[in-house]
Amino acid sequence: MKILILEEISVMGKLYLTSTLDIDYAYLRNFQPYLTDIDEYFNEPIGIIDGDMISTDGIFYDDPMSNLIHNVQLHYSGADISFAAPLSLGSIISKGMQYRRDLFKIYRYDNFLYKIKLSGQEIKDYLEYSYWNWFNQMKSSNDYLLRYKLDENGHLSSDYFPQTETQSYNFDSAKGINYTVDLRKGKGKRVNITSFTDGRPFELDKTYTVALTSYRGSGGGDHLTEGAGIPADKLTERIVFTSDYDMKYYLEQWIKGNSPMKPDTTRNWHIIPEEWYNSRIEKESKLFKAK
Repeated sequence: MKILILEEISVMGKLYLTSTLDIDYAYLRNFQPYLTDIDEYFNEPIGIIDGDMISTDGIFYDDPMSNLIHNVQLHYSGADISFAAPLSLGSIISKGMQYRRDLFKIYRYDNFLYKIKLSGQEIKDYLEYSYWNWFNQMKSSNDYLLRYKLDENGHLSSDYFPQTETQSYNFDSAKGINYTVDLRKGKGKRVNITSFTDGRPFELDKTYTVALTSYRGSGGGDHLTEGAGIPADKLTERIVFTSDYDMKYYLEQWIKGNSPMKPDTTRNWHIIPEEWYNSRIEKESKLFKAK
């Protein structure tokens, strides 16, 4: 029978400032070829964007950066409608040549592209869910436009960018249909879809195809489950297409194929009442300026 004797060992750690350490040139030489390859890859020009795009605009209205994502999703999926959200708050794409590294400013995540089947009613319910978590209900002229996290005194809870109750990557808008969002109305009653953007009628009892991300198509954000009311174990039955590459690949192909690309929007959705909405944008957009 063996008896295991454990000795108590005391270890003390020490922190070193890297600025005080000698450079390991052998280490650097070993990895330099890989770093060169990475630099060449990310610094490759992909096309010209003929105008500035500011990602934060997407939390207030149909902005050029969100519209770019919608265009890519519709083109490469062939869907009737696209759902997309502003993904990279604080990102600015400046007019001029864009490089592969700039794709990360437009699209931060490694999502793939899905096309799924939804009824007109499910599409409406999906948007109702999104806009309820996104915009506040208007009860007075002093109400905030967005749903912010507030402290016990009703003040914004951050000294930097104000924090919203729901992350902005869950603020899905739609392209392909025309609709209004009435912020005076309650949950489930604010979205009014009038038609497809090409003039076709939109019907609640018909089935359409919708382009969205793999994150959303897998239930992320609960738009499809809590919003559209589809059981989580039934989501895969709705998928009719999945992409071979991630969204940054398709964004790159789109920018290359449309260079020089002019940032634009269709303004296919609008918030009402318009006068109150415009007055709140003027005030609240200043909260998201760099400080």
